[in-house]
Amino acid sequence: NPPGLTIMIWILAAYNLGMHFLIRIAQDVPGQTFFQDLRTTFKIGSFVAGVIANASDEGTSAALVVPEAFKRLSLGNIEHLKTPYGRQYLEFIQQYGPTIVGVS
Repeated sequence: NPPGLTIMIWILAAYNLGMHFLIRIAQDVPGQTFFQDLRTTFKIGSFVAGVIANASDEGTSAALVVPEAFKRLSLGNIEHLKTPYGRQYLEFIQQYGPTIVGVS
C-alpha cells in the first residue's frame, strides 16, 4: 500500500476501535441512554465463547465453515465482533497480517 493509504487505513482503524470501546464503556449523560441502548442492541454484556461451527436439533441442521482468521482470534478480538465498529477495525488490521494482534 502507498504510505498515504496506509496512514488512512490506520486512522480509520483507530476511529472504529475507539467507537467500539465507547459503546462498551462510555457512560451516558444523565437523562440520556444513547450508549446503554447501543450496548443492549449489540448485546455487549452477553458471553461469547467463539464462532458457531455446527448446530442441529431433531428437525434441522446447519454447519458454518469457520474461517482460518477466526481460529486465531483472542477473546478480546472475539469481543470486537459484537459491534459493527469492532468488525470494521478487524477488517482494517487483517490487511497487515498475523503480526497485528494475531489476526490474519
